[in-house]
Formats: sequence, structure tokens, C-alpha cells
Amino acid sequence: MLAAPYWQARWPGRVTSNAVGGTNSVQLLAGTDGLNKPWPESVGAAVVVIKHGTNDGTPAYGVTPIDTYKANLRAFASIPQFVIFETPDPNTDPSRDAAIPAYTQAMREVAAELHVPLIDTDACWRAHTGWEGFLTDGTHASPEGRQFTVDACVAPVIEAITCR
Repeated sequence: MLAAPYWQARWPGRVTSNAVGGTNSVQLLAGTDGLNKPWPESVGAAVVVIKHGTNDGTPAYGVTPIDTYKANLRAFASIPQFVIFETPDPNTDPSRDAAIPAYTQAMREVAAELHVPLIDTDACWRAHTGWEGFLTDGTHASPEGRQFTVDACVAPVIEAITCR
């Protein structure tokens, strides 16, 4: 996961990543993402952050129906570990832009329904003037975008939770 080094720099020795780029929530749940076993067999952390949705809404990765995506999020949240959802980054790629907001909204709805903490990276970015400059190709975050995500979007949520 390209963002992992930014998380690890912020919280040294406390962050590991089981993320696999180019995969969707169906693959994580089934354990077919090339790294993880079927959910939640590969979960070893006390806190788990789930960030899926971009590829779930992209035809190249096999579009996950919204109801299935919501069911997957509910399954991710049903483990004994503390789960946090993180919305997909916004994007400007026309092939993805139309679908991603529905997955972002679905994650917000499931987080509210289950009282799962939410890192709303989409809203955080959109509140920042010039957020489009954080994208290298309309979809993927630049190093500056990944740093902004950790500092401005992720850290306030994580640190509020860990300070309880």
C-alpha cells in the first residue's frame, strides 16, 4: 500500500499494512486478493482500517453492486477488533468519477448504521482548495496527497480515538 509509509512515519512501530492495490472488497472478504486469507483470518491487529470502494465501482475490477458492498462493509465490521472505515479519495477520472461517490456514500451510511468511526477522506480532501493537485492521474494520490491524508484526514480521527 503506497500510503503505509506515511502512516508508519506518523505512528512508528504501530502500523502494518495488509492492503493490496488493485483489489476490491469482494476479494478482501473472500481472501482472493493475493495476500489475505478469507476475512478475518489474516487480521492480527487490534485496530483495523478498511478503505475500499474505488475499485468496487470500477468496471475494470468488476463492479461490486452497492448492496453487496454494504454487506461486505458490515462483514468487515463484525470482527472483535476495533474497526475504522476510511472513504475512498475523491478523483477526477471520468471513468471512475461517476461511480465512486455512491460507494463513498454507502460507506458513510454503513458507518453511521453500525457506529463505526469514519475517516472521511473524500470530504477532507474536498474541503481543501486545490485538492485535485493531490492526484497524479485523476485517481491515485501523489506523495503530497498521501501526506495530506495522514496529517489532515486520518490523524484527527485516530488520535481522538487513541486519546479516549
